[in-house]
Amino acid sequence: MLANLSAEQFANFVDYVGLGLYPDAFSPTPPEAVPMLTENAVRLLRLRSLATAKIPKRIPIHIVELGSPSGDGRTAAAQVRSITDMVAALEQVAEELNITVCEYFGLRDADTSGGQAVGTFGLLDDDYVPKDSFDIYRSIVRADFTGRD
Repeated sequence: MLANLSAEQFANFVDYVGLGLYPDAFSPTPPEAVPMLTENAVRLLRLRSLATAKIPKRIPIHIVELGSPSGDGRTAAAQVRSITDMVAALEQVAEELNITVCEYFGLRDADTSGGQAVGTFGLLDDDYVPKDSFDIYRSIVRADFTGRD
């Protein structure tokens, strides 16, 4: 049935569009590039992909997954910087691009000591010990909830 609808009619069935955002997770990325890569990802989604699909700006973007690893030669400080930079970049364009939700990928690592980036996205080690990123993310959530910077 949806295949028979025009793009405009189809858009009426869309509540939001979700984006998984991992700008520094799967390839070597200079830390200073993370904000630009974050912004570019949501801009391309909104201005190219959604425009091509005729999804109007009134349909919000949800960042349904956001993450940065701390393993595979990456430091806890690098994870903190990446998360902070990604959230700041999203905040700068949230109103313009209609981004209404941002969710972190995982509370706990799957495999902290495994040496692979994919096992270390959590804000806690796999034994539930908080990383520095836990405190940073908690402060971001609290600031948003209370309206403080």
